[in-house]
Amino acid sequence: MSRPRRTATGQFAAGHSGNPDGARRRKPKALLRIEDIHRIHLEVAGEIVGKREGKPVTRYEHIVRTLAAGKAEQRLPLKDFMDDVRTSSHFFARHEQGRPNQGREP
Repeated sequence: MSRPRRTATGQFAAGHSGNPDGARRRKPKALLRIEDIHRIHLEVAGEIVGKREGKPVTRYEHIVRTLAAGKAEQRLPLKDFMDDVRTSSHFFARHEQGRPNQGREP
């Protein structure tokens, strides 16, 4: 490949790029599959977020107890998360039974 033309001051001549090969090719980011999204929901729900009477408490248990006590200021997002976790658990249960989701929710 020929070197780009430059003026006497070192600037590129009009109409000649300083990067004749163009930008380097980037590998596209992988898209999340539906299985990945469901797996993430279950992983987050199962994370230990504290202790109660010396026993570990998962995020899901904490949300259930918070809602049951009526303390949740943001009830709808918490309920939405619980619905997502339920959907994800049904998704994997169907796959274990050999009945994939086929694009439908439970």
